Amino acid sequence: MGLPVFLADFGGDLPAAGARVTVDGPEAKHMSVRRLAAGAEVLLVDGEDRRARARIVLSDGPSRVQCEVLESGVVPRPAPHVTVVQAIPKSDRAELAVDLMTEAGVDAIVPWAARNCVAKWTGAKAGKARAKWASAAREAAKQARRAWIPPVAELHATGQVVELVRDVV
Repeated sequence: MGLPVFLADFGGDLPAAGARVTVDGPEAKHMSVRRLAAGAEVLLVDGEDRRARARIVLSDGPSRVQCEVLESGVVPRPAPHVTVVQAIPKSDRAELAVDLMTEAGVDAIVPWAARNCVAKWTGAKAGKARAKWASAAREAAKQARRAWIPPVAELHATGQVVELVRDVV
């Protein structure tokens, strides 16, 4: 089994071997829940293209963990680039769809308000639903050990989807 994957903010540059990276917030809490202590190795990713194998050197409780980078690198974006346009499904099927797409390797997800969709994203619900999709993509990317987290676009109407496809074809 591979090393556990956690999101980290590397700042501007890729950290070199020996550099210290601080993991805080929910990711540090997750490390604490998994009972990872000093000496444990983890895989840190930034969600864009950078990955670092690191060793936990200090845990300041459940909210902050210091890691020392053992090796790091840039993961090239896979080819071909795959964008999925997903009509809004009913109930919790949306998060499952995003989860499966992310684990399968999609590069971008576009929510689509199709004319015949039963579920509707209106007003404040649109922002909340998009945030849930983004969270599902983030967690699925960690589960799939991906260095890339697929972005979830704003809700698209049918005309916008047609333009998106026209730009690609």
